[in-house]
Amino acid sequence: MSVNYRNRTGWKRTKFRKRVLKRDGYKCQMCGNVEVRILQIHHIKAWYKYPKLRWKVNNGITLCESCHQLTERLKFGFKKVNNIWFLKIKTDWNLHTYIKLL
Repeated sequence: MSVNYRNRTGWKRTKFRKRVLKRDGYKCQMCGNVEVRILQIHHIKAWYKYPKLRWKVNNGITLCESCHQLTERLKFGFKKVNNIWFLKIKTDWNLHTYIKLL
């Protein structure tokens, strides 16, 4: 069994997932979906690039499967200010637009 597989399926992942879900009220932070079986945890800073942040709750955000796929495809970013999540979208000329989430 590879180290990568163990890291993605072990007790640390389970604990991280539960803590992020609880913090986010068991709902997708983009669309508000509360169907727990399709909720996923997205790492704000890439899992493979930032190993020290992998299990830090403030590096996770709860997304439903559809929003997670959209985020991965379009490379959105996230930012939290005063306990409010913002979606960061890169626009023309390297400017960024922030959209307040739920």
